[in-house]
Amino acid sequence: MLYIYICEDEIPQLTYIKESIQKYILIYNLDLSIAAASTDPHTILDATGSSQHTGIYFLDINLNADIDGLELAQKIREIDPRGFIVFITSHSEMASLTFQMKLEVLDYIIKDHPETLSDQIFQCLSNALKKHACIRDSRQKTFSVKIGDCVSFVSLDEILYFETNTQPHKVTLYTINMQLEFNSNLNNVLSKLDSRFYRCHRSYIINADFVRFIHLSKKTITMSDGQEIMFSSRKKNEILRWISSYHNVLITK
Repeated sequence: MLYIYICEDEIPQLTYIKESIQKYILIYNLDLSIAAASTDPHTILDATGSSQHTGIYFLDINLNADIDGLELAQKIREIDPRGFIVFITSHSEMASLTFQMKLEVLDYIIKDHPETLSDQIFQCLSNALKKHACIRDSRQKTFSVKIGDCVSFVSLDEILYFETNTQPHKVTLYTINMQLEFNSNLNNVLSKLDSRFYRCHRSYIINADFVRFIHLSKKTITMSDGQEIMFSSRKKNEILRWISSYHNVLITK
């Protein structure tokens, strides 16, 4: 699912863009949803910041607000580095500026051609869906970690476990060869993993492929690196059912 955000300061234009997108979603049964449509760029930022999904952003440049569309796009890039940004504007002369600012714009639609506007919007939606599908397929077995301005992709096959950090809102990822700290929480992390990963404790998510021993009386799980991880006693039976579907693990009482 891709989520759509529209920011346009002219209400008739905002309505037209929104209705055009809704029409295409309905007609072609697209895997899209409009998350926010507003004349206020801060409303768009708030909606983007509260989402963990990739977005498609249709932005006017001149927004008659304290930030313009270019500044809005920069802020969006910080939140959603893989999002698809489309400018719909009358300012054709500013197209080159978007490249200088390294905004990685999907398209630049000029309002001066209203007869083709709807078709151009649909083409952008179609292109974004295709690109998103390619990215998803190529990275479906990786976990993305954003540290500063960089995004790293870690193979799920190499991840041993995740642990909540002593610092608030931070998680530590442990792999075969390294560990990484990043801003997130375990609920968000778990939503991006496959079924081999299990949250055995409020502080841990483990990978079944690296579980070596389960000590029922100690309420610990020993990983392949020797680390003993606690599990919640109320999850004992659930853990045993979960791990049994993967491989034989030594279980001691």
